[in-house]
Amino acid sequence: MNIHRYLLFLYLVLFCCACGDADVDCSKIQSYELPHECNLKIEENKVVYVENMKEFEYLFDGYSNVPRVNFKNSKLLLVKGKACQGVQEIKKQLTKIDKEYELFIEVYLNLTMKITPWCIGYIIPRTEEMGNMNLKIDYIDFQGKN
Repeated sequence: MNIHRYLLFLYLVLFCCACGDADVDCSKIQSYELPHECNLKIEENKVVYVENMKEFEYLFDGYSNVPRVNFKNSKLLLVKGKACQGVQEIKKQLTKIDKEYELFIEVYLNLTMKITPWCIGYIIPRTEEMGNMNLKIDYIDFQGKN
């Protein structure tokens, strides 16, 4: 039994060190689900922050089924792109290394030849300073090539 308690304690210590006060609170950043083929009124291939309901309503005009954001406590991070083919799947990962953030997006394409807009989003605590954001977007065709 003692070894289990020791391992649990060690795990908790390591978890706290990996996500300490100086880092982003990992549990508070949430993925924000957007409609398929969402085409928002923002610049492509750039990180955009939505800070209030007025901006949100402007950007999401015409989209009735998007989840609301509590802008008192949070802000919304968005990235928009356009694929030269149909989009099968989008994978995204937001990480913090030292004082910089990296947002890595993989857009998996299918065989359709339709130009397809896409968007991804994260809900971020208002208190979190995102600082420098490195954005990397990879388009991967149906054969797994960039």
